[in-house]
Amino acid sequence: MARAYSFARMTAADLPLVNRWLARPHVAEWWPDGEGEVAEVVAACHDEEAETVPYLVQLQDEPFAYLQCTREPADVRSIDQFIGEVELVGRGHGSAFIRQFCDRLFAQSVPTVITDPDPTNARAVRAYEKAGFRRIGPRDTQWGHILLMQRDNAP
Repeated sequence: MARAYSFARMTAADLPLVNRWLARPHVAEWWPDGEGEVAEVVAACHDEEAETVPYLVQLQDEPFAYLQCTREPADVRSIDQFIGEVELVGRGHGSAFIRQFCDRLFAQSVPTVITDPDPTNARAVRAYEKAGFRRIGPRDTQWGHILLMQRDNAP
């Protein structure tokens, strides 16, 4: 049976929970500046036209992960995410909710979703591949070395 996840638009009231997750070693390793980044995203996302929208990912109405979705040129979206509850890491939730979120974007006629994990984050790369992303290749950016990955809206 497929798991059903829900995606609740995050508000400032959710920051303490997300900041607790960001302080956990399994998240902080990959999101070292996450607390400031997430606070900026939440502060800037008050309307439907926001460039980046943050979500709490919920399983059975309980938040366990964070996901942010950014509007890029040509209606492409980029996503980034992490599972905050360590006991749910490594159980297939990441790839499952990423796939579900992408399917939701594709239903809204988004042509492509991209992501850019650290190439040494094998768990994230594997989750994105299981969610249907393919590797485009490594890139050096102002944020460091990334692995560009892409999933297209297939007809």
